[in-house]
Amino acid sequence: MKKITRRVFLVAGAIAAGGLALGSGYLATLDTDGLSGAVAEDGTVKLNAWVHVRPDGKILLAVPRVEMGQGVYTSLPMLIAEELDFPIDSPDLIIDHPTELLPAYSNFTIATFKRPEQQSGPLDWTMRKVAALFPYIGTGGSTSVVDAYQSLRQAGATAREMLKQAAARRWQVDASELTT
Repeated sequence: MKKITRRVFLVAGAIAAGGLALGSGYLATLDTDGLSGAVAEDGTVKLNAWVHVRPDGKILLAVPRVEMGQGVYTSLPMLIAEELDFPIDSPDLIIDHPTELLPAYSNFTIATFKRPEQQSGPLDWTMRKVAALFPYIGTGGSTSVVDAYQSLRQAGATAREMLKQAAARRWQVDASELTT
């Protein structure tokens, strides 16, 4: 058996710590919340990963799960629409499977084997980020609503406030005076 010198131990420790720091730094850049907005080349305003306002005025709600008879193409959009104060049966509402594979679409409940309220601490943070790398968009185990409940409510509420802020700027009024 070969003896490990103090120098080898320190160098190996420094390399391992540096790799861990770099890896954690990279993982921190993954947007697992999906709440940042963007404008697509076709003029679609992507308020966040789930809510897109198309140039024709129609609102697209992205549902990154497969309908397997559990009603996810109804229940998941309802979570967003309720926060948006937008009727789910509106002809201006489009519900569709997203074409982009965004980290925010990962099913973290399946990936971590934990309900969202049980996910805390550095290990769970790392598991969420690693699952988002692929992204792990799984449907099954009755996890679609459990996994997406909080994030979709937040996405809908965030989109509502973004729309109110945009209207307030355009109409030159305070956003607190507006309702949806």
